[in-house]
This record gives sequence, C-alpha cells and structure tokens, in this order.
Amino acid sequence: MKDIKIKNIHLIIFDLDGVLIDSAPAIVQTMNHALAGYGYLPLDERTILPFVGTPLDRIFRALVPGASEERVSELMHSFREHYLKVGVMHTIFLPGADELIPKLASAKKLAVATNKDGRAARQLFAHYNMDSYFDLILGCTDVGYSKPHPEMINAILRRLEVRPENAAMVGDTIFDIEAGKAAHTRTIGITTGTHSREELAAAHPTLIIDSLGELLEMVL
Repeated sequence: MKDIKIKNIHLIIFDLDGVLIDSAPAIVQTMNHALAGYGYLPLDERTILPFVGTPLDRIFRALVPGASEERVSELMHSFREHYLKVGVMHTIFLPGADELIPKLASAKKLAVATNKDGRAARQLFAHYNMDSYFDLILGCTDVGYSKPHPEMINAILRRLEVRPENAAMVGDTIFDIEAGKAAHTRTIGITTGTHSREELAAAHPTLIIDSLGELLEMVL
C-alpha cells in the first residue's frame, strides 16, 4: 500500500464522522434527547452507532418505525438544534487527523462533505482553530440532498473550480463512496469508521486505506 500513489489530485474532500472525528458520544446523547422529547424510550450505543453517516431522515425512520413524515421532520429539527449546543463538547479528532490536515492543506485544496448539519461542522472546526485549513465545509443542510446523492460534492467541485477527475472523496461509509462515484471523483474508503473493509469494497472505491497516514503517503 505504501508504494501506491494517486496522481493529479488537487482537491481532497473528506467525510467527517469516522474519518476525521469521533463524535459518537455526541450523536448518542443528541439522538436520545430528540427521542425523549417526543416520548420515545432511549436507545443504547449498539443500536444507534451503526447508523452513523446515514442520512438523518433514514436513521429516524429506522429507529422509529411507523413515524409520520411530520414526526421525522420534528425529530430531525430537534436533533440538529441540540447538536449545535453539545456537539463540540463531546467530539474529538481521530488519531493523526490534527497533524494530517495542516500537511495536506499546504499542498492541496481541502473540503468537507458531511451528512451533518453544515453549521455544526463549521462550528467544530472553528472551535479547534482548524477551519482555516479548509477551502469549503458543507453539510447536508447547505444543499438539497444528503449523500449518497452527489449534490454536495458537485457543489464543492463547482465552487472550488476543480474537475472531478482531479478530486478524491475520502469516506468511511458506502454513502461516501457512492456519492463520489456519482460525482465522477476518485473515491477512497477508510476503515476507521462505520463500515467494514468488506462493506466498503462492495461499493468499489478506487482504493481502501486503514489510516489517515496512508492517505498522506499516497497524495503527496
């Protein structure tokens, strides 16, 4: 793996959870806050965490079978507003991320495409004084669709004026890989998050890595 180089990459687009950060405690706490607000019983980590990276509406439909569209929308709103209040306090960067980002930013354009609320993503990077390393940070609330729809990635490509073949989408779920492929970028699966190597391989990314350190070796 160390000998593999990905050439002609000018832009690296990162997913957030499971790639750069671990916000599992914040997600579990916020999910249960939203559920409790509408009379639902709390759920444990084993039930919630496999959904990390999944579009939020799909999560609530799975966790609250039979919920109406109105109720799903209410739960999503409650989740997003509470996450803005507590997310930063319960989120840490994954090992190597805080060192990798400045190094990559010195040579490449960097962006984030996350199924989180865009406000929460930007708030997080600003809190840790990391926002200046990114040319653009977008969340699902900044566009019309969550990943696996390619709209978020297409918006980044347009605004940063980068051709798809000169960009790579890095993510820990099949939704990231599917979104990148639909936008015609290179796709890099990473095994530090929600989906296993086997699950990522089934989505046929350009390649799969096991750490952010491998990414640094490949693109610089």
